[in-house]
Amino acid sequence: MILPQRLILLFILIAIPLLEIALLIKVGQLIGVLPTVMIVIGTAILGILVLRQQSFGVVARASEAIAAGRTPIGPVVDGAFQMLAAILLISPGLLADTIGLILLVPFLRRGLGQLIVGGLVRSGNLHVMVFGEQHSTHRDGRAGHGNEPEGGTIIDGEFKRLDDGEPDHRSKP
Repeated sequence: MILPQRLILLFILIAIPLLEIALLIKVGQLIGVLPTVMIVIGTAILGILVLRQQSFGVVARASEAIAAGRTPIGPVVDGAFQMLAAILLISPGLLADTIGLILLVPFLRRGLGQLIVGGLVRSGNLHVMVFGEQHSTHRDGRAGHGNEPEGGTIIDGEFKRLDDGEPDHRSKP
């Protein structure tokens, strides 16, 4: 039995390419084949340029935010939308190009990012804390004080030394 989510996904994966083909045919009939092809090629070139520009910019902006003691969510989400816009522009299709162009508009991209991140924060699926030398910022924007570390990066985890040659007695009954 196919689950409803899988059925919806299958429908989307079939409907979007068919819609793109129909749109290309209709626009080709209205303005001509050559202008339609030039639009697709032009938006692909624009997508490649955006992708080249964004390749290292996201990491740099996120690092700057962390160094300033702010959460890097804004720069990362903004960069992710710019990369998505580039991919949509590179893909052949006028609907994808339109969505990609919309995502290149800064205030629309940031508004969409705030909407999505805000929804994740309200639902409790996102919790971010950045510790810096000056202060920390919690997900609700308030500055942290108290028992936070004094500078440096803390990585919390567990480890097991494998090179000392002693057998692990915990795994045997």
